[in-house]
Amino acid sequence: MDIGDYLSMFLDESRENIDLINRELLALEQDPKNIEAVKELFRAAHTLKGMSATMGFGRLAELTHELESALDPVRSGERTLREDDVDVLLRATDRMEQMLKAIEEGRGDEGEIGDLIEALGRLGDDEEAAVGRSPAAATRHGGNDDDDDDYDYDGYQREIIRQALAQGLNVYRVRVTLRHGTLMAGARAFMVYQALESFGEILHSAPPVDDLEQERFDRSFVLTVSTRAAEADVVAAVQNITDVEAVSVAALTRTAQKGAAASASGVPALLIDRFSDYEAHHRHVFAEARRLGKRILRLTVTLGPGVLLKGARAYMVYQALEGFGEVLHSAPPMDDLEEGRFERVFALTVSTGGAPEAILDAVRNISEIQAVDLVEIVPDREAAPEAASMAREEVAATAEARANASSANNPAQNVRRAVHKMIRVDADRLEKLMNLFSELVIDRGRLEVIAQGLGHQGLLEIVEHMSRISGELQNLVLSIRMVSVESVFNRFPRMVRDVARELGKSVHLVVRGEETELDRTVVDEIGDPIMHLVRNAVDHGLESEAERKAKGKPPVGTVELVAYPSGNNVYIEVRDDGRGIDRDKVLKKAIERGLVRPEEAREMRDGAVYQLLFHPGFSTADVVTDISGRGVGLDVVKNKIESLGGRVAVFSKPGEGTIFRIQLPLTLSILFAMLVDIGGETYALPIADLLETIAVPPESVRTVHLQPVIDLRGTIIPLVDGRSFFRTTAPPRLGTHGVHPKVTDGKEAGEPTALYVAVIKKNERHVGLVVDRFIGQQEIVLKSLGAYLKRITTFLGATILGDGRVALVVEPSAFFEGASKGTLVV
Repeated sequence: MDIGDYLSMFLDESRENIDLINRELLALEQDPKNIEAVKELFRAAHTLKGMSATMGFGRLAELTHELESALDPVRSGERTLREDDVDVLLRATDRMEQMLKAIEEGRGDEGEIGDLIEALGRLGDDEEAAVGRSPAAATRHGGNDDDDDDYDYDGYQREIIRQALAQGLNVYRVRVTLRHGTLMAGARAFMVYQALESFGEILHSAPPVDDLEQERFDRSFVLTVSTRAAEADVVAAVQNITDVEAVSVAALTRTAQKGAAASASGVPALLIDRFSDYEAHHRHVFAEARRLGKRILRLTVTLGPGVLLKGARAYMVYQALEGFGEVLHSAPPMDDLEEGRFERVFALTVSTGGAPEAILDAVRNISEIQAVDLVEIVPDREAAPEAASMAREEVAATAEARANASSANNPAQNVRRAVHKMIRVDADRLEKLMNLFSELVIDRGRLEVIAQGLGHQGLLEIVEHMSRISGELQNLVLSIRMVSVESVFNRFPRMVRDVARELGKSVHLVVRGEETELDRTVVDEIGDPIMHLVRNAVDHGLESEAERKAKGKPPVGTVELVAYPSGNNVYIEVRDDGRGIDRDKVLKKAIERGLVRPEEAREMRDGAVYQLLFHPGFSTADVVTDISGRGVGLDVVKNKIESLGGRVAVFSKPGEGTIFRIQLPLTLSILFAMLVDIGGETYALPIADLLETIAVPPESVRTVHLQPVIDLRGTIIPLVDGRSFFRTTAPPRLGTHGVHPKVTDGKEAGEPTALYVAVIKKNERHVGLVVDRFIGQQEIVLKSLGAYLKRITTFLGATILGDGRVALVVEPSAFFEGASKGTLVV
């Protein structure tokens, strides 16, 4: 297998599972009796272990396996996790993330794991127990852990193991650890292999034998052997080999499953044939069939030696089972069975309402069948959550299948088909799709202009239909690019825990609205800004426990992370119930740094005062710590959010708390804009930043400190002359003493007698842009200006109009930063 073909998918799914492990560990720390969190932990760890082993990343699989083993006493109810235990487990997930990063960079799953394996092995031990542990116990590693029973085995290997057990053989999984610095480790591994082979047959090797011979393994490897020898003899033989540091043996035993796993027919089940051995989509089909009253039976069939036409015999078994129900799973796959590409053993899993005894008799009556073993498959406690809830991408299809189950002839088959409706698509392909559609939107606009110019009725009707269809296509393309902010929000519970512990605070994080969707490109960029705000809330916002108690507040502070959509925007809020922002302290710092004058400070609104916090290098912290105090956080937040076409507002009440509200556009590619004419050139103003458009009589313009202003319903709005700002060749309409005399006298040919003003709002500030005329609203496609012009911050980009001309899309904040200079900000 070329792992490069699957590496991207492996990395994505592994990170999802590590995020899930982090989340459930934190949930378990808050509620040690949360059995659902334990189940989810095991599901994620088990999946990660299996994927890592399949991809050949043995160290990552081993570390995940140790994490499972450390949690097993918690799952069985023998003990609960302590705070220190959670620290160790979280350190293990951190190491897993580091290993994934190394894999992504082509370095393999490198990284030392010995310290964590040792720490995980001691998890839950009392100090006295750790001191008094015997050397023999220290070398035992794994034991009869149920979760190891299918360690790296595929379906065919499990069948061989089952058959060996059925014949009364012992099957041992032998883990061998060589000493540090062992020379010729491959030769030592081969000696172990030969020693075990002398007892019986080697059924499995992890890593594969080729890797063992080439020394492509760490210090540990696992061999599975079938034998009639006793466990003690196996251990002794391996321990006698030079440079072997530790040996552990886990026996795979034929025994009834826990609880309800034993079938009513009395046929025993095997631990290696659990519900969780199957893939996720099979488990769901099984669960659906059981919901409809069916039983899931797995039949392992052994053909006699020297059978001719094995494929025909296997097909006869298949037909016999089809007479009792539906065959849902085959090992090996049906194509291999029909072609006879298997040894003597195969297994079929069937959903049926028939009696197990009748099914056994039907199969045994087929000639050349040597043995038949039947096991009933039921959800075990570890797999129950997966049977109840599938991955997010499968939920919608599953719900539809269930809704139609009552009228379908084959409900389980419908569910199975519905599950496969969901596919993964590479993000680059979505990006290309969006770019192609953007070109279509541009051509649509041009076609509309041409059709209106020609006035041909038939052409107009076709263009109208195309516009409607392309509008629906646009909504579809945009919806495909939308992803939930959950992937961003999931990283913060862990971060809040770590920061709170470092600061000695008790913090409760509340997350709401994580299902809210944004354009993928926006979601990729908002993680760091939100991280700064959350850290700021924990550090600056919340008081210490002593302060909160003195104020009559609960000792545990609350930080809320909330997302919700509104119109064409999404709002993300970071709230805390802490001390609030000290307005006077902020103003004092601002005056000291010369950001505001004392006389201005007295008149500033709260919103304007809080915006000072976003000034580069501004900080009110008295002490610089590893977490904050250098004034390099909030300005980064502002710059990043504004680069995404959003804005940040701050609301605070002393003693009650603070809210940082981020407003973001749903998408960055297509937006609504107001087209305006300034000096014969067309510019686009984003509608999201436009408060209103007005016509102002020239005589209503006043001058304050050489700045033209208007009074708009009691609010003083400074004016910016668009002609001067954009350096057009047309004469200016405003001067330092108000409206240009040529405008008021009406002597300028073609000049309107009124001033057309676009009122733009940014946080608590307003500015009026004087334009020559308003062309109208239009949906535009935003195009980048390219790397050469990336330093020009006055424009968000450019767009192509319906007549083929290029119009620049204005960054509204440029008017606030450069209004007093009347120049471009570069």
